[in-house]
Parts: sequence; C-alpha cells; structure tokens
Amino acid sequence: MIFPASLKIVNRNRLTAIMFFFIIQPMISQVNDAGLWENIYLDKKIAPKWMLHLNEQGRVDQNITRFHYVYGDFGITYKWNKHIHIMCDYVLIEKRRLNDLWSTLHQAYVALVLKQKIASFTISNRIMAQVQYSDIYSSKFGMIPDYKLRNKTMLKYNNNSRYTYYIALEIYYKINNTYYKSDYPQGNRLDR
Repeated sequence: MIFPASLKIVNRNRLTAIMFFFIIQPMISQVNDAGLWENIYLDKKIAPKWMLHLNEQGRVDQNITRFHYVYGDFGITYKWNKHIHIMCDYVLIEKRRLNDLWSTLHQAYVALVLKQKIASFTISNRIMAQVQYSDIYSSKFGMIPDYKLRNKTMLKYNNNSRYTYYIALEIYYKINNTYYKSDYPQGNRLDR
C-alpha cells in the first residue's frame, strides 16, 4: 500500500513525538509531591492576665506516606496590657533526616510582644531571646547551646471578613557565632 507523502510526514512526526516522550520520561521526575501539614493551637486563660498555650504542628510528605516533622510549643503568656505581652515557652522539634534518622531540637525562649492597632491595621513587634540544643546525645556539638536574638515586625490588615492579610519581616541574629538570617513572609490567612 502506498501512502501519500503528507501522511508519511504526519506518522513520522507522531513517531518522533512518541520516541521523544519515552526518552525524556525518565528525566521528568516528581518534584513536589503531595504533603499534609497540620497545626493545632490551644490556649486557656488561667487568670485575668495569664494564659497557657500549646501549638503543635506536623508534616507528612512523600504523597502523604512518610511522617517528616513534628513541632510542639508549650508556654505561658502574661498580658501586661492590651499593647504589651510577655511570653515564655519550651519547644520540642523532631525532624526526619534524609537517612531516616530523627533529629531532636530543644528550644526555650522569652519574648516581648508590642502591639498597636491603628484603624483597620495592627502593627506588632516581637523581640525574642532563644536558646537551642540540637541532637544532644548524638552530635559532638549537642551540648553546646545555640543562642539567637530574633526580631519580627508585622503589619496586619483586619477587615470584617474571614481573610486576614499581613506582611512580616523577621531577622535572626546568632549571638554565639556570626550569623544573620532574614525571613520575609507575606500572604493571607483564612480564619474560620
């Protein structure tokens, strides 16, 4: 059977496309798999100016089959007035490493939070002194504390909807070594 020339070109192009797909397929891999992040925040007022709080976060990755990270923050807050809060917390973090061993971090911090509401905006500044121990019994530096001073400034827009818009800047200063890190998170949060 003799095919017209145009049909041969179409079939050749299809064959080339199929071959290209199968050749490049091993090079195309999944970069962002499905993950699950959960966060539970509980607080309880224990006196007119005192409050206990618990913040727990967990992450499951690799198409929601592998537990990867857990973060537990337990502490107490003293509300001096509506503009000044003082916090003292203990944090336990467990992170799975690439070799499937777990890394344990212990943190403690004291923070001063200053807030001011102006019309529909809230400006807040948090100054935090933090100490951290990483892998105490499995690292040669585990017993050496890591001291950081963290400063976070946030501008939040409060409208009368379920959405809260904000922009924040957090600066980390490592006290016992030369170190500087800056985070610039922005976005919105849905309050239900």
